[in-house]
Amino acid sequence: MRRSILLLSLLLTSLLLFAQGDLESAPKGELRIVSIAPNMTEIVSALGLEAELVGRSDYCNYPESVESVESIGTIMEPNIERIILLRPTLVLVSELTAPTHVKSLEKSGLNVHQIVPAESLEGTYQLIEEIGELTERQMEAEERISEMKERIESVREKVEGIPECERKSCVFLISWGKGGTWAATGDTYLGELIEVAGGINAAREGSFWSISNELLVRENPDIIFVPEEAASLKSSDILPALTGKVVPIDGDMAERQGIRSADAVAIIAESLYPEYFR
Repeated sequence: MRRSILLLSLLLTSLLLFAQGDLESAPKGELRIVSIAPNMTEIVSALGLEAELVGRSDYCNYPESVESVESIGTIMEPNIERIILLRPTLVLVSELTAPTHVKSLEKSGLNVHQIVPAESLEGTYQLIEEIGELTERQMEAEERISEMKERIESVREKVEGIPECERKSCVFLISWGKGGTWAATGDTYLGELIEVAGGINAAREGSFWSISNELLVRENPDIIFVPEEAASLKSSDILPALTGKVVPIDGDMAERQGIRSADAVAIIAESLYPEYFR
């Protein structure tokens, strides 16, 4: 048994050394990207680099075409050996990946960048800029940011004239039930999107995505945004005292801080004030 374990260990070591050797001999200037964060995968694709994406996390599913790219495991616990064998020249990591795994990737000699954007639209733009710089796609990054800003400004112009008495309250629920109630609180990037869309965030007094049921009942928002898979729910199914309208929304699009943030602002605004977007 011990002999088998030793042989397996030697084989694994050989594979890792082989992979590192290949990495060193990779053609200069070749770009091979492994993205362990869905939002960063979306940004990479939007910058025209999907062909250079050689690895992704299990949760990277947009655009749909990236699902043909090899998966390297979960966001929090990626498969280090598999990543090394892909010979990446750039590994993109979010704050959700465990520090031990980030250190393992760095020790293997890979070019690892763990990016933690500020919880804001400005932080989103900076994230896109940084990935543009890392991949030498600064011009494309600026174009995508400009497009996002134009769309968001178009929404602002339509909602800024809505009288205060007509403003609608809403909440974006992530999950609820025995594990607690989780929503886009006032200190989150998604909370800012709600405000930009002209909504009154019923979860603004919560923190770190957590709110109490008492707060939710007290605010009793007009609109309750939920992930699409919960589209058949009524507000009373979430909490009996709630009477607001349940509106399903693409959770990945809204929750991922990245290229589709402008889309999220537009969809939230149109759901709150459809009469202003006809």
